[in-house]
Amino acid sequence: MWADLIAAHSNSMELNSDICTVDTSALKLNAKREHDKITELLDKIHVTSNNTLDQLERTDKLYNFIITNPLRHFIPKTKKFNNRSYCEYEEEFELYYRMATGGNSIKE
Repeated sequence: MWADLIAAHSNSMELNSDICTVDTSALKLNAKREHDKITELLDKIHVTSNNTLDQLERTDKLYNFIITNPLRHFIPKTKKFNNRSYCEYEEEFELYYRMATGGNSIKE
């Protein structure tokens, strides 16, 4: 019964067998172009990543220097900037830093 229905259905279908041709040389050329674009983008990402890592290393060195050698050791307490000493500026900075980092101290 099922076999008869399937056979009848498959006999009644008209197959449209249009064969499409593909130019393989154009496909290969297009694939090579896309590959070159991807390679160029990956190279740019790699260069950007290296530059970012270099900047992070420099920043980390500077940060570590500032933590181990605070400016208050080098600037006399009598030196005033806008009628405020460096210690007052540093206390204010630490206050804002603690607020921004959720209470973590910069002198950990």
